[in-house]
Amino acid sequence: MAVETTLGEDYAHLAKERIQLTEATRILSEAEIKASVSTLTQKGILTARDERLLEYLRELYVLSVHQTWRLLWGNSKKSKTAYNRMHQLAKFHLLQAVRSPFNEMRTWGLAPSRVYSLGQVGRWWLKHEVAEGFRFRYFKRNQVLHDLLVSELCLKMTEAVTGWQRRGWGLSWAGERSASHYGPNPNEAPLIAPDGLARLTHGGLDTPLSSFAFFIELDASRQGHGRYRSEWGRKVVGYDQVYSSQWANHPELSDLNAVFPPVLVITHGAHRIRNLAESIAQKRKQAVIYYLSLWEDLCQQPDPFTSPCWIVIPPDSKSPLGLEPKDRQVLLRLGAEPKGGR
Repeated sequence: MAVETTLGEDYAHLAKERIQLTEATRILSEAEIKASVSTLTQKGILTARDERLLEYLRELYVLSVHQTWRLLWGNSKKSKTAYNRMHQLAKFHLLQAVRSPFNEMRTWGLAPSRVYSLGQVGRWWLKHEVAEGFRFRYFKRNQVLHDLLVSELCLKMTEAVTGWQRRGWGLSWAGERSASHYGPNPNEAPLIAPDGLARLTHGGLDTPLSSFAFFIELDASRQGHGRYRSEWGRKVVGYDQVYSSQWANHPELSDLNAVFPPVLVITHGAHRIRNLAESIAQKRKQAVIYYLSLWEDLCQQPDPFTSPCWIVIPPDSKSPLGLEPKDRQVLLRLGAEPKGGR
């Protein structure tokens, strides 16, 4: 039987351009996919935790076994529990192993372990069983390491907010597809395609619900920042365009009471972060707030929200604040709203 057109095209694009697969990937037929889904359903193989894993991978693209263990198997003492389950899910094509950049993972402080993305059955399950009508959108970017670093940021934020849950705090994460913002023509490239959009909520039965959002941008490249045509020059222009447009119509931002989310930028190297701060301050034309931090600093902090590790570029100033380590700022003080929040 012929492969379902959209699934085949999506997965072929994924295999060719985005994910470094561990082996030549044979695209399953629609009949094979449905047979696998039928087996999963009839035998009750797919658990609630498995579905959470698929939904995380929809937003993050890739997760290592070690990251998944911390995210979903925190009560287990060994990561082997997560590995065994992910290996089993891969047999049903819910997951797909990708080439793991072990050396680069060590360099960036990630625990080297096998890396997985969504498999064909996992993609079908999300599209037809969880979010009917959801369209997967892939951008040409073959960077497994980059996506692992974004996943680590999501995980560190999740771990931090887990400790605040008794105070009424919660965190959600929207990935690149959900966080992207388009201009008048949705068929054109998005004005911005952030690596993530973190949403903090605070409130409960006795207190009003507050919601704060942060765009996430991970700069792991070596490209210079000085030119308007550089990647970061285009990003700054894109955020300016979104700020001056009907951004509140974005489904992820419609309840923020006209407060544009700050942009969190995580980069590497003291010289690079200074150049990036100066470049953003020079090129920005709208009142977009930027917070910059070093990856190596965040890795040493248990909480990226309340730790003083951020350089601030406020909307009314061309001079970045906190360039010296001793002067770095925090994103949030518990009991107070983030700068730029509601």
